Amino acid sequence: MTQKAVLITGGARRIGAALARIFAADGYDIALHYNHSADEAAALMLEMGAKLYQADLTAPDATKNLIQAVKADFPHLNTLINNASTFRRAHLQESTEASIHEDIAINLSAPLNLMREFTAHTEQGSIINMLDIAIHDTHPAHFAYLIAKKGLAEATKMAAREYDGEIRVNGICPGHVLPTENTNAHEPTVIAENPPTVQQVVETALLLANDRAYNGELLNIDGSELS
Repeated sequence: MTQKAVLITGGARRIGAALARIFAADGYDIALHYNHSADEAAALMLEMGAKLYQADLTAPDATKNLIQAVKADFPHLNTLINNASTFRRAHLQESTEASIHEDIAINLSAPLNLMREFTAHTEQGSIINMLDIAIHDTHPAHFAYLIAKKGLAEATKMAAREYDGEIRVNGICPGHVLPTENTNAHEPTVIAENPPTVQQVVETALLLANDRAYNGELLNIDGSELS
């Protein structure tokens, strides 16, 4: 069997943890990044043998060091999932310079740098950027967060063209996601009319990682069929 490995940022909780489980079940070695969720990350390490990497992705050289560390442990790394995110409810006038910087750094700058470092060390593979179905709207309630996710959506399509299929780059745009038995059901969840489940989201990620037909796609996961 061909060796394959995935780096999942923000992989210790909710969708990140569910991603780790489904990719491990598919035979991937799991490189699990986390920042503050050490206990949850340690539990996943015991559960599936994931290797853990702690990093503040806003720190200088953090993305470079992370990719280098993972490649040293998993030379066969072939998939990157940019899942780490902040989600701050703040209109522009309610935002501060620090909060804008953090939202842009985590939701846009870090994924861009990880993509760049990943492709510098990988000849063929897949990048999956976790976005938000709200990128199709212009609602200002999560101003800096949504600007960053919109930027990452455009970067996904641009990078797919730049890497010309050798490294495939796709995005997933979940709606408000219902928890599953493998997530924390006590976390606040906004219920849409036909909400997707975490399982639907992670199954889509596995499809994008394994199916070379997908490149430069932004797939909306809103509880209905892929769109």
